Amino acid sequence: MTQSGLREFISKAISMNRLDLARTYNAHAGYVHPNLFVDYYIRGTSYRMLELRDFHIQILSAIKPGEYGKQINVQAPRGTGKTTLVNRLIPLWRICYKHFDLAMGVQPEEFILIVGRNERMARQRITEIRQVIEQNPLIRRDFGDLVGSPWTKTETDTRNGIGLRPLGRGSSPRGALLGDVRPTLKLCDDIEDPKRCLNPNLREEDREWFMTDFMYAGDLGSEHSNTMIVDTVKHPESLSEHLRSLPGWRTLRYQAVSYPKDIYHPTAERLWKEWERAYSDTTLDDDEREARADAYFQSRKSEMNANVQMLWEEKLPYLLVRKEIVERGYHCVMRELQNDARDPRMALFKMDHAVTFAVTDEGFRRSDGRVVPWHDLGGFTTYLDTMGGRDALANSYACAVVVVWEPLPGGSSMNPDSLSGVNGYILLAWLERVSLTQQMENAILLSQRAEAILAPSNPKSNFVCEQRPDKDGTIKMATDRAFRVMKERHRFQRAIVYHEQHQNKEDRIETLEPAIANGWLAFNERDLPPELWTQFRQFPSADHNDAPDAVQGACRSRIMTTAQQRLNMRAFAKHGRNTAVRL
Repeated sequence: MTQSGLREFISKAISMNRLDLARTYNAHAGYVHPNLFVDYYIRGTSYRMLELRDFHIQILSAIKPGEYGKQINVQAPRGTGKTTLVNRLIPLWRICYKHFDLAMGVQPEEFILIVGRNERMARQRITEIRQVIEQNPLIRRDFGDLVGSPWTKTETDTRNGIGLRPLGRGSSPRGALLGDVRPTLKLCDDIEDPKRCLNPNLREEDREWFMTDFMYAGDLGSEHSNTMIVDTVKHPESLSEHLRSLPGWRTLRYQAVSYPKDIYHPTAERLWKEWERAYSDTTLDDDEREARADAYFQSRKSEMNANVQMLWEEKLPYLLVRKEIVERGYHCVMRELQNDARDPRMALFKMDHAVTFAVTDEGFRRSDGRVVPWHDLGGFTTYLDTMGGRDALANSYACAVVVVWEPLPGGSSMNPDSLSGVNGYILLAWLERVSLTQQMENAILLSQRAEAILAPSNPKSNFVCEQRPDKDGTIKMATDRAFRVMKERHRFQRAIVYHEQHQNKEDRIETLEPAIANGWLAFNERDLPPELWTQFRQFPSADHNDAPDAVQGACRSRIMTTAQQRLNMRAFAKHGRNTAVRL
């Protein structure tokens, strides 16, 4: 029977005043579906809990009755109830249903080891479990008196024969026995210390303790032991991140903000920056400051929350996450709520200060207040950074970008630090993992879309593809073939130009830093994919850097029309061949 079917049956039984039948089915349903056990026996009686979300149910159900040899690594944001789930509700569920295990013919729980950052914290968890067993009226009614002996915070044995013991991180669990039984369930919550994570020697010490002393505390020979560790990612080389890469470990990774994953809103960041200025205005008293910021948010709420996806909207709304960034800092929020421990202070590009622009009827309106009229735009480059020369998927992204060029007076001689006499505007971009033919088609469509947007400027353009190392020429042949097919299909007028890169990838991307810092390279505030922003914000520690690499390739392949040449061409078109305009 499904969960909804069980709930319907129980509701009917209650309406028929068959409370005994309803209780029986509640108990049975809770064994198969631990979230129903929590809903009926725990939520509202022992803990004031919000309704469980899907990720709560996934954690509760990660180890099913009768399963052993499971190793579960849970990465969950602060404030989402992970401690309550792992160190309170799962032990209570396993304790209450020992008789069901026996009736079903599966090995029951016998010895639960509760592990904390120190033993005092682990003892507190056991005390909380004991209090529920002692005081919860529904559990006492349906599962009996489970209070056993001994019944202390250091030694707790339930009446039905399950022992609970505390353990602090770094303590020796070797030889841990309850009679002749080793731990059958080991539950670790928040055992990594943020300060110790910063020290590579202490990180290695904690990892060594976990992988040897702790993991060998169970009965590995018969695999009659399960382990669940839950934490936030405190460092890129933390224990939790290490376990993600190990075979035999299943990782459940959750982020407070599912989209956009780097938290910054891809289409409404300008509005959020205005809200941030109001929220952080310390010239006002706190009440007025918050009232102004909240009024601004409420008046634009739909746009500022557009397409945002939250893990637990009722508990952690997007507005609260943005407030946390202002109050605690982006690095702290990414670590505690997104399980992303990269330090933004190590990022090369300061994207919070990057110039953005909007496409308007007049041209490009920059965030620094300047408007670039259509007639000052000299052309655009479409640059495709492929994943490879075959129709196969790869771990990296394929990326196509369109960068528009604004020639500057005097060209490179008067602007030696600019992009050789131009400003660049990243107008459009596309990132995805698809076949080579699809990559080529998407790049061509992107170029045609740019042509339509930039029609008022009558732009020149080029279509450039990165040329990869290719000893036998097979990659280029495949790329040529894909281009010919898509060129004919979409009646594309441009030829393909190959651009060969020789410099180290990270070194050449780093050359974009002065252009971004000085506003010579600007970003479309609305039409760029979130993954592009993520890769720029996190470079050089981002998981991927295909977007910055494609932008750098476009800059190397820019349209070289100068401002003087643009003026001459316009004068020629208006007055004839013998007319030229000098700057």
